Amino acid sequence: VGEDGEERMEAKSKKSSSYSSESTIEPLRHSLLLKNMRLSRHRIHRVLDTLLSKRIRKQETKMPFKQYFLMRLDQGYPDPILDSALDPNERESSPQFGLSVLAGVRQFASEPDFLCWQLLLDGKVTDFVVRENQQLCNKFLDYLRSFPRAKDDGTITKQNLFSAVQKGLRNKRHNRQNLLRLQQTFPPGGQETSVSYKGLLVDDFYMPSPLVYCLRMQHLEEQVEWNRKLDAAIRAAARDGKLTYGDYIGIDLLADPEYLSIDHTDIARGFGVDKGEMRIETEQDVERFLRNLHDANICPVIKGLDEEDEE
Repeated sequence: VGEDGEERMEAKSKKSSSYSSESTIEPLRHSLLLKNMRLSRHRIHRVLDTLLSKRIRKQETKMPFKQYFLMRLDQGYPDPILDSALDPNERESSPQFGLSVLAGVRQFASEPDFLCWQLLLDGKVTDFVVRENQQLCNKFLDYLRSFPRAKDDGTITKQNLFSAVQKGLRNKRHNRQNLLRLQQTFPPGGQETSVSYKGLLVDDFYMPSPLVYCLRMQHLEEQVEWNRKLDAAIRAAARDGKLTYGDYIGIDLLADPEYLSIDHTDIARGFGVDKGEMRIETEQDVERFLRNLHDANICPVIKGLDEEDEE
């Protein structure tokens, strides 16, 4: 490459990313090259997960996550959340740290935990979807422990595991293609082959099993599409940027079984009123309605045992 080429490549490798345009939020704007701090997976995850827990606990989830993260950076140090993740000599360079976190999220985005963060930073999923994705395998494991066709020793036949996926996870009945892809991650053997569901659902941070990886990635894919269709239908029903309750109940998409998880409490929260105060003429700005509506887990994935299972 030559000396000049090597120097350019070295400089490029040390640069975090180009976040200095006018569209960049103020805390991350910079005119000089900033060295990527090459933060570890654990360190990035600890910072973002701590912020996520705080937002949910304090009910601060309406603010976009990226804006919330940058606001914490802009407050200076010491910061009770971010300070623990920074070395003492790094505390004066919050733009560098913020850029390094974002660069690390992009770098590891092929992994479920970091795809969660990327989608949350991009505003395509909510805090509640991320938290459910992180807990998905443990929740499904609890479901299987109560599943009548699972054995007490932690095993289940492949056929019954496939049945449990269909019955216990929303959207699987409506997405045959994803269901078949998920089946391909099962261990080899015939339908009556017994497998350890406890072993298959070990969600290791660095090396998840094929089943865990597929479950979590499909969950994110399904939630992004679910949100996209819902938001598009609601915006289409609005008039001049305003949505009434009458407009909302006339949306055809909401009769789809996939969207029956949205109840009257969720709708009332969207309009900013109590459930008993909703009227046909109740009105809300459509974008504010969507922010309010998504400020809770409106599409839980794990379903309880239905009557067929209990039999």
